[in-house]
Amino acid sequence: MLDFELKLSKQYLFLVLIILLISMGMVKFIPTTRDVKWMVLLGTFVYGSWIIWQFILRCGRDSLVSIQHIAENKWLLRTRTQLYQATLCGDSTITIWVSVLRFKLPGSYWKKSYVIFSDSLQSGDYRKLLVQLKMG
Repeated sequence: MLDFELKLSKQYLFLVLIILLISMGMVKFIPTTRDVKWMVLLGTFVYGSWIIWQFILRCGRDSLVSIQHIAENKWLLRTRTQLYQATLCGDSTITIWVSVLRFKLPGSYWKKSYVIFSDSLQSGDYRKLLVQLKMG
């Protein structure tokens, strides 16, 4: 059984910061009053901070902390608050830079998606994860 502990991804942080800066820069071109622009900037900043807190720093209630392969297409997902045994869905996306893994949780109608960047795992572990995901 392979166990993968996730850590802070600098790639993910950089990507989100770039998107936030571009979004905040676009506010300058909104044809409205300065007060409305400041409110939109504040809203963008607050939402961006929430995204960084929840998903990048992994401090949110449902943030993925570790993932462990236990059987064919069966994975053990540990979040900040719970431990799930989930089934990996076929509509997951796997690349050498980032993977979007979609899981079917027991007792839940909706699928749960987790984004794992290559630098959020220890050196060499992302390659091991890719091999395990491709093997099923």
